[in-house]
Order: sequence, then C-alpha cells, then structure tokens
Amino acid sequence: MTLTQPCKEPLLSLQDITLIMEKQTIIKYLHSYGFPLFWLGYLAAVKFTTGWRAEHFALAILMLSLFYAHAKTRQWVLDFFPFACFGILYDFLRIYPTEWAGTIRIQEPFDIEVTLFRWLGFGDNFLPTEFFSNHTHIFLDIITGLAYGAHIIIPVSFALILWWRRSRFFDAFRWGFFALNIFAFITYIGYPAAPPWYVSDYGFEFLGWDVPSSSAGLIRFDTFFNTNYFQETYARNSWVFGAIPSMHAGWPLFVALFASRTLKWGRWVFYSFAALESFAAVYLNHHYVIDLLIGWAYAIAFYKVFCWCLTGEARQHPAVETVHESKDLTNSISIHNL
Repeated sequence: MTLTQPCKEPLLSLQDITLIMEKQTIIKYLHSYGFPLFWLGYLAAVKFTTGWRAEHFALAILMLSLFYAHAKTRQWVLDFFPFACFGILYDFLRIYPTEWAGTIRIQEPFDIEVTLFRWLGFGDNFLPTEFFSNHTHIFLDIITGLAYGAHIIIPVSFALILWWRRSRFFDAFRWGFFALNIFAFITYIGYPAAPPWYVSDYGFEFLGWDVPSSSAGLIRFDTFFNTNYFQETYARNSWVFGAIPSMHAGWPLFVALFASRTLKWGRWVFYSFAALESFAAVYLNHHYVIDLLIGWAYAIAFYKVFCWCLTGEARQHPAVETVHESKDLTNSISIHNL
C-alpha cells in the first residue's frame, strides 16, 4: 500500500493570478484611456447641460494632474473617486426634469413640526426655527456659520485620516458616504420638501421650482464679516427643495459614528461637531427638527449596513481600532475595490 503525501496548497491559485492580471490590465487601460476620457466626457456633459463654471475645470485639472503626477497621488485619486462622483451627481441635480419629481411639500413638514412640539408639550404654535429667528446672537451667528462652512471639510478630512492610517474602515466609510448621499438625492426627488426659510419668506404658496435659494440666517455671518460667501454659495444650490433628509445633520453624525470606531479622541470631538451643526441647521432657519431626525436615521442606517457589509462588524459598542491595527492591515484602497 502506497501512502500519498497531502498536496500543499499553492501560494497563488489560478484565480488569484487571473485576478492580478485583470487588475494590471484595468490599471493600464485607466492610465492610458479611461480616466482622461471620463473627465473629458464630464466637461463635455457640463458644457451642454449646466454650462461651464470655474470649479468644473478646477476639479478636472486637479484630478488629472494628481492621476499622472505620481503613483501615490494616482492611488489617492482613485480611492477618493466616490467623493468626486458624489459632487458631480449633486451638481447634475439642477438639470433633473422637475416634472418627474414628486409634489413639493411646503405645509406638510411645517405641520408635522408643529404636531411634534405640541406632543412634546411646547404649546400649539411653537417652532424652534421661529424661536431662534427671533432670538439671535452674534456669537451663535459666528459659530454656526463656521460649522456650516466646515460641512464638506469634515467628512473629506476624516476620510483622509482613514486613508493615511490605512484603516479597514476606509472602504466602508467612502462607499457608505456615497450611498448615503445617493439615497438622500432620491428622497429629494421623490419627496421635495421646502425648508423653513421658504415658509418665512413666501408662506405656503408654491412659487415654482425656479424660486431662488436663500442663505437664510447665514446672511448675518456674511454681514458681520463683510463677505458674500454664503449668499454666493447658496445661489448655486442645485436643489432648493431638499430639506428632507438633512445632510447637515446626517453627514456629521455619519462621521462621528465611524470616528468612534477608529479614533480614541474622535468620539467626543466629532459627536460635539455633529451636535453643533445640527443645532446650526435649526438656528439658521435651514431645517426643521424633523429634517434632522430623518437625516440622523439615514446616517445610522448606512453606517450599520456598510460596517456589516465591508468590515463584518455592526456591534453596538465595538472596540476602537488602534493605529497599530490599522497600519498592519494591507491597504484596502485599490482599483479592485472601485
């Protein structure tokens, strides 16, 4: 009787080798044709839809320059591509056919807010947005304006931290952030809701989709600093009737949830910022409290789903990832994950 030696598993299977070859082919294709063609197509699409603005060229030039500058900057561009796609899709909301959108809700969110605070015992006509509009303070104007100004800076900066640390949560964060915003866009289209400043300025009358956006309480920040920053920013708003869900509440909470998993000092810092920006949204007359509640629900849901899908973890109070753990992991940031 002959004894057969057990076969050792090969270091690389045929499937692994095929995958490596496919990745190399994809990288070469993107380097030669795909990526520059994408941005050329983007600029062409913008030209014939919204019209060119300086930021369109700035984005395309920045992405292409970093893509060809160095292998590490190329990797960064590919890894942060979901953030660029989010910005592009938001910009294109302005050309979405409004006849395909739902009925604009002006009074319904107002009535729900009144009902909520009546139920909480605040009386029949109490609205936090109206209360703060009548009780402003320059200190609050400044800190809430700064919080709103950091709205996009915070999630991108946090993503950079995860990317630099090679955190295993980076993929969950970037794709969760992208999906969170896509579903928010879908909600804006299916349930277009007027922000509270619309009711303050125009009442419950529907004046059409072309009503100009407003910086609302942020004009006090602009006035104090003698600038037009927020007025010009909101004049370029892609979708005026996008109050529900509030991503001014959703984004910072989404960041805070991931920060509590990845940064020992991040839990209270980012939760504090989330509370500040959520307060700012109401104080500045941009959102009702119900907008915040729905934004928080979206953030929690997408955090849970993407933590479970891409890291296999969705515990309620998990341990914080250490720097040693994150740096020991192979960088998940790859063309394979795009």
